[in-house]
Amino acid sequence: MEDRFQHTLDGQEVNEIDINTIATEASLVDDYVLSELFRLGSASPPNRGITTSSSVIQDPPLGNASVFIAPLRAYIGPISAANAVDAYKNARSVVAANPAGLTSTVVQFPAEATNRWDLVYVRVDVDVDGPSSLRFVKTSATAATQVSIVTLKQTKATIGRVQGTSAATPTKPSLPADSGSSYYIALGYVFLPAGHTLTTSIPKANIDEVAPVLQVSRATGTCSMRVASGAFQEGGYALANEVWSPSNGRPKAYLAPTMGGQEGLTLPLWLQGGRPSVPVNTTAVVDSSVDWRNRIFKVRAVVAPSGTNMPWDSAGAAWLCDGRFPAGGSGSQSFFDFVGNSFHDNSGAALGAVLADLNTTTTGALLSAGKQVRLLVDMSTGALKIKTSATDPDAAFFLFIEATGQFVNAF
Repeated sequence: MEDRFQHTLDGQEVNEIDINTIATEASLVDDYVLSELFRLGSASPPNRGITTSSSVIQDPPLGNASVFIAPLRAYIGPISAANAVDAYKNARSVVAANPAGLTSTVVQFPAEATNRWDLVYVRVDVDVDGPSSLRFVKTSATAATQVSIVTLKQTKATIGRVQGTSAATPTKPSLPADSGSSYYIALGYVFLPAGHTLTTSIPKANIDEVAPVLQVSRATGTCSMRVASGAFQEGGYALANEVWSPSNGRPKAYLAPTMGGQEGLTLPLWLQGGRPSVPVNTTAVVDSSVDWRNRIFKVRAVVAPSGTNMPWDSAGAAWLCDGRFPAGGSGSQSFFDFVGNSFHDNSGAALGAVLADLNTTTTGALLSAGKQVRLLVDMSTGALKIKTSATDPDAAFFLFIEATGQFVNAF
C-alpha cells in the first residue's frame, strides 16, 4: 500500500509534510489504479492515450461548421520515471470536460476556399499551480497576516485545434511538441473541403479519428479487442494508397481506433413445448443494456431439436451445450458460426440488421423447412432482438455473441 499518515497521540504535532502526504495519496489514487491496469512501462517521451466510451469526435446536427468532442479521460505516464517504482506507477490522468459544464466540448472550423485538414488535440498540463487563495500565515517571528498563496496542484486537460495549410491535396498538420509539463495527444483530423463555410455541417466521412485508445494490459489476465493500427494510423495500409478527398471519400479499409473494446453476451432460448421463451411469429427484445448498432459481430449458435433441456434444468437426460453431442447432421445437437454487422438494415420489412439466421439451409436441415430463428439489431433503437417464424421452431438454442466496440462515425 502507499504511505498512510497516522496520528498516534492526542495533541501530536502535525507538520506540512503530513498534510501533503495525505493529499498526494488521495489525489493520485485513480492514477495508481490506471497505472496498474494499463502497465505501459517507462518511455521517453512518456506514453499517452485516452479512455472513452465512443467516438471522440462526433458530427452534431448543428450546421455551424462544428464537431462535438465527447467526454474522455486523458492519460500520461509514467512521467519523470526516476526509479523502478516511479516507472511503474508515476502517471497522471484527467477528464477532459467542457469548461461551461456541458456534456460535450464544441470545436468550430473556419471557412475554407480550397481544401484543408485541421487537427483536434487534447493538451494535458501536469501538476500545475491552481488559482491563488488568501490565507493567514503566522510564523515564530511575525503575527498572523493574510497573504495570497497557491494551495492546489492540478492536472488540466484543454481541447485545441491546429489549422492546416490550404491546398488542392492538403497534408495533415503536425501535433504540437511537448513542452515542460504540457503533453499533447492527437484526437483526430477533420477534412474541410472547398466551399466550407461557418454554416456548413461536418459530414462523418470527413472525420479521421486517430486517438490512441488505451486497453487493459494482457498482463492482468484480460484480453480485449482492438483495431489493427494500420487501419487508422498515418502511413498504415488503409491510408497509404488511398487519397482521402471529397471525390474519393473515406478510405475503404479505414476503421476508427475508438471501435476497440468488446461486448460479450450469452443468450439461451427455449422455443419448444408449451412455454416458449419467444412465441411463434414474434419479434422480441432480448437485450437492451447497450446500443448494439454500428458493430461487427461473431455469433456461435448451439442448436438441439425438441426434447433437449437447458443444462441448469434437472429434467431429462439430454442437455444443450453437451460435450457428448459434437457438431453433426440432422437430428443431433450442433453448432453454427455466423459473422454479421449492425451498420445496415438488411432483414427487409425494416426489422433490423441480421446477425444470425438459423433455418433449414444454415443448419444443414437440423431445423426443418419453415422453421427459423433470426438474431437482429433494431436500427432505430439499438436493441438486440429475436424473431421467430410462423412455424414453431420446436428446438432449444444457446447463442454466444461477441461484438466489437461501436463505430459511431460510420456512414
